Parts: sequence; C-alpha cells; structure tokens
Amino acid sequence: MGKLIFAVLLGAGSGLGAEENRASGLEYRPPLIQQSQLANGLKLALVESRRVALVQFHMLFPFAGAVSDPQGKESLASFAAAMLAEGSVERDGDELFRAAARLGTDILVKALVDAVEVKFLVAKERFDEAMALAAEIVQRPAFPGQSLERLKQSTFAAIKQSSSDPKALASQRLMERIYSSHPLSRRATEESVKAIETSDLRAFHAQRIFPRGAVIAVTGDIAMSELEAMAGKHWGGWAANSGPIASVASPPDPRSVAVQSGGLVIELIDVPAPPERPSDRLQAILRIGQLALPRNHPDWAPFLLMNEILGGGEEGRLEKNIRQANGWTYGAYSGVSASKTAGHIAVRTDVQADKAGSAVIEVLRELRRLREQPVTPQELDIAKRQLSVGFLMGQQKIQNINARLALMELYGLPSDDMSTYRDRIMAVTEADIQRVARFVLHPEAVRVVVAGDAFRRYKDAPSVLEQLQAIGPVRLLDAEGRERTPAEPAHFF
Repeated sequence: MGKLIFAVLLGAGSGLGAEENRASGLEYRPPLIQQSQLANGLKLALVESRRVALVQFHMLFPFAGAVSDPQGKESLASFAAAMLAEGSVERDGDELFRAAARLGTDILVKALVDAVEVKFLVAKERFDEAMALAAEIVQRPAFPGQSLERLKQSTFAAIKQSSSDPKALASQRLMERIYSSHPLSRRATEESVKAIETSDLRAFHAQRIFPRGAVIAVTGDIAMSELEAMAGKHWGGWAANSGPIASVASPPDPRSVAVQSGGLVIELIDVPAPPERPSDRLQAILRIGQLALPRNHPDWAPFLLMNEILGGGEEGRLEKNIRQANGWTYGAYSGVSASKTAGHIAVRTDVQADKAGSAVIEVLRELRRLREQPVTPQELDIAKRQLSVGFLMGQQKIQNINARLALMELYGLPSDDMSTYRDRIMAVTEADIQRVARFVLHPEAVRVVVAGDAFRRYKDAPSVLEQLQAIGPVRLLDAEGRERTPAEPAHFF
C-alpha cells in the first residue's frame, strides 16, 4: 500500500474549540479529515466519529456518471450502476440482497450526473464484511441478461408515464434547452434503452469503473489504520486502469450563451386537458432556467445565497410574489445543480393556467431585479441564517458529513470546505450577490418552458398560447418534442 497519510484540521481561528451557533444553539466541532491512498490509485478519506458505533461508506467513481452516456445509448450509466447489484460471478442478485440484509445494511448503487456511487451504513463490527460485499459487487459483476431485460421493461414503463406528465415534459425540455448539445441535454428513449446490450455494460464497467481516481469516503467509528487495512484487503488487489479516459465537453460559459442566443424564445408544450375538466382547475407548468456555475467556482457561496433569496422557500422573492402577493400558485421555488463542468439554476412553479403569462413575466422580472438592484440587508441576513442553520443541523448526522466529504473529493474542493463554510457564507455582502447575479443571470440566456393546455380559453383570460405570445416569440411543441403549427390544436385522447 502506498501511503500518503496526512490530517487536516478543519478549523479556522478557533483551533480545537467548539463553535457555538447562536441562531440554532447547535454545537459544531469542525471534523478532522484524514486522507490516504492505495497503490492502485484508490483514494481514502476519513472523518472519525465515536458518537455511535456506526460507519458510513460512500464510494465514488468520477468517470462513470450520466454525463458519460454515449449518444444513442442514454441511460447506459444508470443501467450499469443498477446492474452491479443484480449479481456477481459468485452470487445472484437475491443472494447479494440477503447477504447485505444479514449484515443489517443495504448496499445502494446509483449513477449521479458526474459519478457512480456505492454507499451503505452499517454497524462497526460488520463494516469489514460489508466492504467485502461491496467489493464483490463492484469488481466482479455478472450482468445477468434476465435482470437487464427486467430493467428495460421498468424503464419503458417510466418513459411512457413521463411522456404524458406535463411536469416531467417541462423539466426535461428545460434541460435540453439549457445544455444544448451537451450530454446532460439528452434523455432516455425507448430506442436508446433498446440499444443497450450486456456487452455495453461490460465495456462501460471496464472503461469507467476502476480504482484510479476513485474515492472511498468513510465517516464513523473507525480509525484510519483500520480503514487502510480493510481497504487494502478488499480493494488493493484491484488492477488500475491504465488506458485513456474519454473526456466530456464542458457546457459553454453562460455569458457566451447570452451573446449567441438571439433573445428570449418561449417554448410551450401542448398537453391537452380532458374536455370535462373545468377551466379553473387547469394548471400551467413553468420551468425557467439557464446555465450557471460549476461546483468548485470561488463564487459558490454568494451564488447559493442569491438562489436562497430568489426562491429558497417562504422568504424567497418568488414565493412572496407569485404565491403570497398574487395567489397564482401553491409554491414557487428556485434551485441550483452542482456539477464538475457547469451546473444550472432553475425556477419551478405550477400556476393557474389563466395566469401563465403573468407568472412568466414576474419570474423574469425577479431575475432581472437581482441583476439591477442590490438585495436588502434583511433579505441577506435571513438567507445567511437559513443556510447556516441548515448546514449545522445536517452536520449532526454522520451520513451528511460523509456525503459532503465524498463530494469534496469529487468536485476537487479544498480540504477546509466544511470548516470554512459558515465563515464564507457570513462574509458575503449585498454587492457580492449583485456581482454574481450580473455574471450568471442574463435575460438573453434564460430558457422558458411552459407545459399545459395551449388552446383552452378562460373566462377572464386568453389561452396560454395567446398569453405567452403577448410576451414574445413562442415555439409550440407536442409531447414528443415536435414543433407544431399554432393554428392547429391537438386533441386529448
């Protein structure tokens, strides 16, 4: 085992002393991160916690996320991850499940955007056995054909269900518009799922699931010496991949998208409602967003606060405007995605269909206001308190500490990311928020997608199509994404 052991004390200024959060009364002791590496390139990261006799395991393979799906075989990463637990060369899927149950755990394998993850929580005395089981699943998968067919059938059903779900249609179309030709814009189809064969799963595993660059993040009742011994036993003999690793193109900079986009174009997905459904019960699904920042960007803290002020909850501007002041919705929120290349910021709200145009105008106005006017000190103070308290509450569970530890490794964040989080949040100013808003938010780069009945007219309002046409150019689509002529309404079947 090639050792690169060192410890980083995650504390700024306060040394080993406990830090008291006045807002929540929670005590926070910045964790001590210990790091090591096996000879095959597999990294180890550990935060010891002796509060409970449990150990949380979180393994990430950074070259195997959904972003690596080849064109025409979308969902390959998700299939490969799911199939790992369907059987090893020694045992079938049912036997693996029962083996995990006997250890009092469940080994979860999932494809994220930027990685495939393997994780479990187990009692300290069973950790060695659980790690051995995880190693069997990851290193020696069987990829049984029957399990692949079952997975395909369940995926076909999910695709069919989402094809008539306005929320799913709008959300997926927004990703297509935000990410353009980038792999994150593509979705699974029946054709792409049918194209996935066992040979594809084996090739994906050989080319993207390997120890070099992967990380095992562990939090709980275990010492680094124990972790090294167990990891060396179960993972140290796994051969490192020495071949080239295919790279993924980064999405364009948000500012270049703004220059190239040529202005706002609203896309309306026509999802006809049953004729018997009263007009006052119809909704329009709004999904509005654009490219933003990669997770390791130095302005991530003010970006998070900007999002919190915009649509983080009841105190957010969207909620106060669209729900509280106007009463058009039960909720209006914004959220950000974390990615190694470029994430996005997106607004989601489902409004009364007769207020669809007005709601789009108000969302765009709130985005523009963040660019043009500083936020108020009170708004910033509330947002800081919400993020700070949420962070401290999350740090009370080893699972949350472990997730953050793993993602620090995945995104290449500094070793003091946890200990300095609150300080970085509290240091953000009103000017910082406006500076980041001007850098990220561009009216020309905003993508607007609306889903709902395009042609139904209302007692006191025109159709959704006419409402949106009053704002700007509208591209009308059907549920399959095909462009339609606005003069020809579809029919509900």
